[in-house]
Amino acid sequence: MKRLIKGGLLATLSLFMFATSINAEETFYKNENNVEMNETQYNKLSTLFSEKKMSILTEEEFEKYKDANILDVETIYEKQTYDENGNLVQSEPITESQYKAVKSDVQVNEEVDDQTRSSDTASYETSYKRLSASIVEISGQFSFSSTLDWKRVPATRSYDVFAYLTQNLSKTNFTGSQTYFTSAGSSTISYNTSSAGYKSFSNGAGVSMNLKDGTNITDYILGISSHMNKTTTNAIGRVYVSYQHAKVNLTRAQSKSYSLSLSGLGNVVYYSDSAIMNSYDGMSGVSLAVNI
Repeated sequence: MKRLIKGGLLATLSLFMFATSINAEETFYKNENNVEMNETQYNKLSTLFSEKKMSILTEEEFEKYKDANILDVETIYEKQTYDENGNLVQSEPITESQYKAVKSDVQVNEEVDDQTRSSDTASYETSYKRLSASIVEISGQFSFSSTLDWKRVPATRSYDVFAYLTQNLSKTNFTGSQTYFTSAGSSTISYNTSSAGYKSFSNGAGVSMNLKDGTNITDYILGISSHMNKTTTNAIGRVYVSYQHAKVNLTRAQSKSYSLSLSGLGNVVYYSDSAIMNSYDGMSGVSLAVNI
């Protein structure tokens, strides 16, 4: 009888330990929206999104991407330095580790690195951007998304343009978002095909986003996404993505006066008016490819 009790106790303890192990796996990460992920899910989604984006991922986004088949991902990082008048002095690519080392909660004019100090131009502000795009397959349909992370707010906050151009693929919808962060938390502005800043093309789409003003804003995350259908077969489907930051104040109409072209800014955004073209920072774009 004692042996039965001991066996039962051991079995109970083994089940408890197994359940605890499973539970630990299920709660490897929990974000600000109480979205829980196991380690495998967290590692998978981390290939698509930044740490900051992961912290505000919604339950709907999590459910959409957790079982998706990731087809292609590209991410680039950029550092931008401005002079005391807010003019862009230099844009340069940086590594992921350099980007991650930057603190978001330091005011941009409080920290100037050694390279900036030694330059001939009196620079006082440095901002950092992360542009990432991915295309995944969900229930047999392609889904494209792209996010732009700002670490430290830019000198000018006007109408930035976030757009994409497709080849052998066509969009079926469009959504966008602008999330801004303060010490109190985050807030999100949503965009869709009815938004004033939205612009549609037969080979893509874009949206003009007026960056939220506020002295207490520390970071931004902007995003666009669309479901895609293939327009041909036995070919390569491509998506070119560009985020262009306005260096000066522009109107929404000016920001929307672009067309889509591989010869445009970031291989996407083209302005026939050179003055408007030169008003944007010319950040490099990213591209995705998928067999269709």
